Amino acid sequence: MRDSNNVRRHKRLTTKLLILGLLAVGPLVFLYFFATTTASDMLVESLRNDLKEKSFLVGADIDRFFEQRTHDVRTLSQADVLESSDIHAIIQYLTEVIDETPYLDDIDVIDVDGTIVASSGEQNERGENVLTGDPRR
Repeated sequence: MRDSNNVRRHKRLTTKLLILGLLAVGPLVFLYFFATTTASDMLVESLRNDLKEKSFLVGADIDRFFEQRTHDVRTLSQADVLESSDIHAIIQYLTEVIDETPYLDDIDVIDVDGTIVASSGEQNERGENVLTGDPRR
């Protein structure tokens, strides 16, 4: 009878240890999932905020770039050489500006009717009308 009593105690002890282990591991599993979910949400929110900030800064840089280019065009258009009728001097001026300005490929001087008077690019553009030209060019 002693063996049977010893076996019951052993089973009861094993059962108690198993229940105690589950009670100890259960909250740890809950904390693990709660912490990983919270950390993941915080990381996504942080990345979202960083992306918003960076996109705002890039947009501000683009705005600043175009404002500067508008200023450049106004400054270039005030050159005295553009008021003259010497087309070769105008082309020379435009070519020098293009050589010193890496973000520009071509500058055209256009009269009020839309006709190209002078160009720093292809010289065969002179006399063409920008209003009737091919828009895919």
